[in-house]
Amino acid sequence: MQRSQKKYSYDEIPLKGDYMQEKISWYNASLSHCGILFPHTFLHARIWGTHEVRHFLYSYTAIEFMIKGNAIFEMNGKRVKIQEGDVFIIRRGRNSGFKITGNFNEKMAICLSGTFPDVLLNSLHLDEVPKISLQNIEEAVSRFRELKTLLKEKKNGTEHLLTERMFSLFLFLCRENRNRLQQNYPPALKKALSLLQNCDFCNGISLAAIAKNTGISTPTLIRIFHRYCGKSPMEYITGMRMEFAKELLESTKLSIKEVSARTGYNNQLYFSTVFRKYCGMSPRDFRKFSGDILSSLESGHP
Repeated sequence: MQRSQKKYSYDEIPLKGDYMQEKISWYNASLSHCGILFPHTFLHARIWGTHEVRHFLYSYTAIEFMIKGNAIFEMNGKRVKIQEGDVFIIRRGRNSGFKITGNFNEKMAICLSGTFPDVLLNSLHLDEVPKISLQNIEEAVSRFRELKTLLKEKKNGTEHLLTERMFSLFLFLCRENRNRLQQNYPPALKKALSLLQNCDFCNGISLAAIAKNTGISTPTLIRIFHRYCGKSPMEYITGMRMEFAKELLESTKLSIKEVSARTGYNNQLYFSTVFRKYCGMSPRDFRKFSGDILSSLESGHP
């Protein structure tokens, strides 16, 4: 295998078997009508036998959907097994690749340019998710096919619709990932999460009270949070507060101080510090950023 010396390179290595791919692109779409989340290329591949792809400092973000078959996906040295109904996301600027084996495999992929997908993946907490095992596979197929149709038709004036559908797909993948994780939670954790969902941030949250109402000890509550959620109960509660803060910043005109108070923080400066750590930007910048997204989706302009 020979690698390009360019800053960005892409190598494809078919080992044996047949490979058939349908590629639809819309690179020449008017920039004045494209949104900030524009899917410029759609790929639909059917593979017989073994096929391997390597990306070196990949230039795009790609959402890969395995419809039939199996694969091994690798990104930055970490490997994960991909099965039928799984989605894996190839991140821009990283080394990645996948190997497909078996009698027959089918997958669809959507490629996007720019830095906005990075910000969106981080905001939806999908940036480090190795794969998403879908529950609603038929809905995913329908969403991918709709994007394929829009790209294939290339009708002027539908660029903003592509951006909207792409944004909707990201939200769908976020929900699928969250629902799949929660499906395996033990009853005690599900009850604890239900109690947290209905708590009042302003009045404080007691782990001892949550544990008591769940029927387990506080140490056990902490242990099952770490095991199934990958974080402590307080870290989970902080995430809930930040998501609520994001909702208030997007949908209301409350001041940062008022948003801070409604999410249970008396100190606005501390709230802003926690928010920046969680979202990668200040509350003020997030409000402006989300407003820019909404304007793009409504008007189709960047």
